[in-house]
Amino acid sequence: MPVLTFKKTSLTKGWFLIKALRISEWRAYIGLSIYGVALSSGNLFSFISNVLRLLPLMFIYVSTAYLANNIYDAKGDYFNQRKRERNPISVGCLSPREATIVLVILIALGLTSIIFLNFLQFTVYIVGLFLALAYSVPPLRLKEKPPLDLISHAFFFGIIPFLTGFLMNFTVSYPDPMLLASIAVYSMFLELRNEVEDFHPDREAGYNTTATCIGYRNSIRSLSFLSMIFIVASYVIAWSRETYVFSAITAFTLASNLIPLRHETKMRIMDAYAVTFYLLILLADILR
Repeated sequence: MPVLTFKKTSLTKGWFLIKALRISEWRAYIGLSIYGVALSSGNLFSFISNVLRLLPLMFIYVSTAYLANNIYDAKGDYFNQRKRERNPISVGCLSPREATIVLVILIALGLTSIIFLNFLQFTVYIVGLFLALAYSVPPLRLKEKPPLDLISHAFFFGIIPFLTGFLMNFTVSYPDPMLLASIAVYSMFLELRNEVEDFHPDREAGYNTTATCIGYRNSIRSLSFLSMIFIVASYVIAWSRETYVFSAITAFTLASNLIPLRHETKMRIMDAYAVTFYLLILLADILR
């Protein structure tokens, strides 16, 4: 019986640990890194081999970011019904000590896995890992130092995942600075949108994010402002690649930001617009 109890407990802890990694929320960041590979790969074989090298790095990277966030946001997530169900630490199913041990192991694995990368890849990955931890972990905890919460997110869950994938091809030239800027802006948009969704529980928990600092209405206005910047930047990038068909999509999305629609509807339109834009840029680069 003790053996059976131990196995059951171990399996339960393992399940809660996997749940704490919030794997279902990774798709945007894994997709962004694979997008970087796709832009820099010259052929299908290169793309597949680079993706296979990339995925273990990104698994460790994103796991580290999410687990650190769940450990140090456990108190605040308790007040947030949406997040409490996704954070087993906040409801006592997984202890902070157990989660921290796994976090240290993940960091060690991350540092070990980049030994054989070139200097630029090594630097990009290290900076991203540092910012991902600094976002959640005291004493830096950039999440509560506006506007560094948005700026750091633009790097560790925006530019860095893209570059990690893009630089898998050692012979490729540097990426388009305008494209990197658009990724940074959209990443800040996603972070601020998340803060708006968590506005009331974050304020109740005493978190000092950009959204709680400037207020709900100003946060909505700031989201619209970031949307406009992203739309203009994407239009310029698409035009420079002679992707003229994108003009109609841009006009529609721009109009949706200016007319009175439900906030959730505008957010979904922006998501669809961003995905369409990046796929068209990839297609344009392939056909050139």
